[in-house]
Amino acid sequence: MDNESNLTHRLVYDHDGDGLYNGTFDWDSGELYAYCETDENNTKIDSNCSTGFMVIFDMNWTVGNYSYQDIRSDGSIVNATIKLFADNGSHMEENLPNIGSTFGVFEEEGDETSESDEELTPEKILLYVGLFTGISSVLLLALLFIRKANHEDFVDKVYESE
Repeated sequence: MDNESNLTHRLVYDHDGDGLYNGTFDWDSGELYAYCETDENNTKIDSNCSTGFMVIFDMNWTVGNYSYQDIRSDGSIVNATIKLFADNGSHMEENLPNIGSTFGVFEEEGDETSESDEELTPEKILLYVGLFTGISSVLLLALLFIRKANHEDFVDKVYESE
């Protein structure tokens, strides 16, 4: 998920090396977005919009390293590798994900993600800092006007007494 930099991603793997991603073991995620726009019924407005992509490694895949590319909408390409290990039943290896693990953020259709009002996000913190700064500025200006008015009253009284 890359909603911070407003990029789309396209994950591709070319098993047969022909430069196309349409072979039996090739995969192409298509454009992946941080979110898809929905209507009032939570139905995607663009049915081709995708936020996730799943690759199923079944019995046809062999143990080994599978290099794939993340083609980003800014023109950069990130090379990455999936390491596929044999399931020997012991699961004693360290730093291996559990069988059935998923990577990334997947939302089931119909799920609504909402930000908790109690959750402090960077945007909320910035809003609070700005609000505090604005209120402090107004209070300081009021204090300056009050002091200036008091000072002028004092000066007027001194001249009257002389």
